[in-house]
Amino acid sequence: MLKINKILIIEDSKLFNNHLKKSLKPFTKEIIQVYSFKEAEILLENENFDYIFLDLILPDGEGDELVEALPKKTRNKTIVLTSDEDVERREYLFKLGILEYFSKLNPINLIINDIKNLILNLEDNKNYSILIVDDSSFIRKTLKTVLEPRRYNLFFAKNAKEAENILKEKEIHLILLDIELPDKNGIEFLEEIKSKEKFLNLPVISISNNDNPILVARLLKHGAKDFIKKPFIAEYIILKCDLHIQNYKNVLLLEEKTKELKKLNKLKSEYFAGISHEIRTPLNAINGFIKLLKSMNLPDEAKKYINILNNTTDDLLRIINDVLDFEKLENKKMNIEKIEFNLQKELEIIKDIFTQNAKEKGIVFETQFQNTNQNIISDPTRLKQIIINLLSNAFKFTPKNKKVILKADLTENKLYIEVYDEGIGIEKDKIKTILKPFTQADTDTSRKYGGTGLGLSIVNKIIHMLGGELKIKSEVNKFSRFYFEIPVITVKEKKLNILIAEDDQANRVFLEVLLEKLNHNFKIVDNGKKALKEFQKNKYDLVMLDENMPVMNGIDTAKEIKKINPKVKIISISGSKENNDVYDYILTKPFDLEKLNSILKESQND
Repeated sequence: MLKINKILIIEDSKLFNNHLKKSLKPFTKEIIQVYSFKEAEILLENENFDYIFLDLILPDGEGDELVEALPKKTRNKTIVLTSDEDVERREYLFKLGILEYFSKLNPINLIINDIKNLILNLEDNKNYSILIVDDSSFIRKTLKTVLEPRRYNLFFAKNAKEAENILKEKEIHLILLDIELPDKNGIEFLEEIKSKEKFLNLPVISISNNDNPILVARLLKHGAKDFIKKPFIAEYIILKCDLHIQNYKNVLLLEEKTKELKKLNKLKSEYFAGISHEIRTPLNAINGFIKLLKSMNLPDEAKKYINILNNTTDDLLRIINDVLDFEKLENKKMNIEKIEFNLQKELEIIKDIFTQNAKEKGIVFETQFQNTNQNIISDPTRLKQIIINLLSNAFKFTPKNKKVILKADLTENKLYIEVYDEGIGIEKDKIKTILKPFTQADTDTSRKYGGTGLGLSIVNKIIHMLGGELKIKSEVNKFSRFYFEIPVITVKEKKLNILIAEDDQANRVFLEVLLEKLNHNFKIVDNGKKALKEFQKNKYDLVMLDENMPVMNGIDTAKEIKKINPKVKIISISGSKENNDVYDYILTKPFDLEKLNSILKESQND
């Protein structure tokens, strides 16, 4: 708990005086109470206090006179309590350098609460700094008088150069910036501050004699958080500074928590990666021995036990994969690939797996595939993962002699997938819940059927990453339908006209052989300047440019080609993986043939 050495209360109302003492007691070691001007005057001449609470209307004098007689450092500790609502008197006292002013017309509990918050914030303010940038010594002095009582660390600069030096050396949490500086325009200085990531969230209050709306709008647009017109009201400056410092405290606290969270996530990822390795290593050995035993001529009873063991290890592996995939998704480490593959072929693999499962479990398994014998561009691994997970769930919750159906329909550039089962079904109020991680329809389901509760959550997120949405319809003890539609690229064969600029002869020969086999039209030149001339003369669907060429390099050539046709796709052929905005694709040497082929197929479909 915060502890302050000594507090003085100068208040002629014994009720208010005692109430204040009782409320402040937890904050301080000692509280002295006086009830008159004379008592206070004597005490203030001989003793020092951390905070002074002063009623302005005393039986033997006015509190204003007492404030005027106090040294500056004592005024900075003075909190005025009064029923007087004179606005000019209030502003005068702030200019003298009082700490705060509370109206006694407000409810006493509200006043006490505000006083407690004030003291807590003031003690914390010692950790925060304000930079005042103004060429007027009068303004700097006035702001010092007004803000010093708030306990902030104050730094002063007469011009932009001095301000820049302070920003290099000190940690600043708020800037009060005059717009008319002798060495630099205030807006220009503001732009320079905000161009640096370090100061991106740093609050800046602009101060100026000019409150033209267009100027104010420009200041706010260029990064100022607020604007105050000169001459300013002292209390208004205090309120604005306190508000923006408090907001910045929250920003810094959020940044710190974000850093801690990232650190924890990294440790968590490392832990999962390590433990998965430790689990997978013995599990691979177990699976190996199971396969070895299944190939042997063993009694029927032994085969039965081995099949049970095989199913159990498969379940364990599935659980591990669920946990790892969930971890990747949470940390945004899962990538979606774009690869050309034959849809029918991948569906047939899934069909073969579950046809065998259906025989073993006595389930009727049907497939309905329409227009699927085509090549598409999508992520085959993630698509199979989704379908296998949905089918696994369907098989898990469908009793013997009931039906499971896998449907797939490819229409133009959209792929529809549905898994239907005649299983236990899902209650309406549980349908949305089951898509959340670590969730199943109820505890009985988890106990009876097992699982991590991660499968559907993972499936749902991957479908979103593929550009679709998982939908569910179900009736208890009747059926369940899990279905979604995702965009894919249907590969339509067409001959490409390709322009290639490559100065290395061996690479030119290689590309020539490769593109001939793929039945594409192409033209190969040995530098960028020739490529540009060729592109100006003829129409090309795709351009491949070596990064480092004589006469004109790849980037310069690409920029000029984009000026002629901004829509043409350009591949950078480079020994470096460094990206550049002018290129649509980066193909590093040695060539990744699968990636090149995928790019070509995608271009064929454009």
